[in-house]
Order: sequence, then structure tokens, then C-alpha cells
Amino acid sequence: MRQKIKLFKKYIDTEIGRMIAIFDNEKLYLLEFADKNDLEKEILDLKKEFDSDIEENNTVIYEKLNNEIKLYFKGKLEKFKTPFLIRGTEFQKLVLNELLKVPYGKTISYKQLAIRIGNHKSSRAVANAIGKNLMLILIPCHRIINSNNSLGGYNCGIERKRKLLTLENQKIK
Repeated sequence: MRQKIKLFKKYIDTEIGRMIAIFDNEKLYLLEFADKNDLEKEILDLKKEFDSDIEENNTVIYEKLNNEIKLYFKGKLEKFKTPFLIRGTEFQKLVLNELLKVPYGKTISYKQLAIRIGNHKSSRAVANAIGKNLMLILIPCHRIINSNNSLGGYNCGIERKRKLLTLENQKIK
């Protein structure tokens, strides 16, 4: 268990659904779609890990994130500057940090990402690590597709993934 941290939450309405942001005064801890199936478990895990209740409130981090999300959906922001925490196992952190290097408007396959982290045979493990991403859009898991250029999976729905890629001008099957 870590030091007790005061966490806050706030909702952001986007063109593809309502999102929930959990943050403190310094960084973001979670950004997910509010209708995600296992969201309650993720929030409970966060509360336990940081020994915190989560209150609805506003901070400078939320204001920055909200502004950046609005700009992103208008096609006016390609790289987020809101600070955030990458949580997970060492392997998950390795995958998610590599995922941050996939540029706006580009896609790569699960296999290509596995090669980038130095293990070309770990496509399945890479896909599982991506599925644990708690920073949707900021860590662009929507930019990872199958080797045959089909969409692959997305925890919050294939239609949302398609819309995010369309926003970023991707041609998809």
C-alpha cells in the first residue's frame, strides 16, 4: 500500500461517450469510458492501492485534461501534455510506454509492438497488457491493430476504436 493520496473524479462528455477521469493535484490516474464493464473494479483497485476515497471535485489537472480532450476531438491536438501515472506490472509498463511512441494518425500491429519491445513472439501478452491500459486516448491503445489491418479488439467497443482512428485519419477495414 502506498502513501494515502487525495483522489478526485470528474466526468468528461465526448463525441463518443462519457469518460471518467480520476486525478489528484499533480497527475491523472485513470481515464476510461464511464460505461466500461469492469470500471467499478478498476476504481476499487485504485482506492485500495492509494488508500483513498474518491470525491467529485476539480483541480488544475482536470482543467488541463478537459481542455486537451476537447481539442483532441476537434482535431486540434495530437499529443497530450497532462501528466499521468502508468500503473501495472513491469511488462505492462514496458508495453504502455512503447505504445506512447506510436504517432497520431499512425497504426501498428500487436506483432510490431511485440518486436519493438524485443520479443517478437509475445503478441498475445502485448495484447493483454494493452487491455490493462487505464489511460484511454492518452496512451493510444486504439492505434494498435491486427497484422491484416483489421481493427482487432478494444475494451470500450470496436465502434469507438473505429471513430478514434477515423478522427486521426486512418483507413481501416
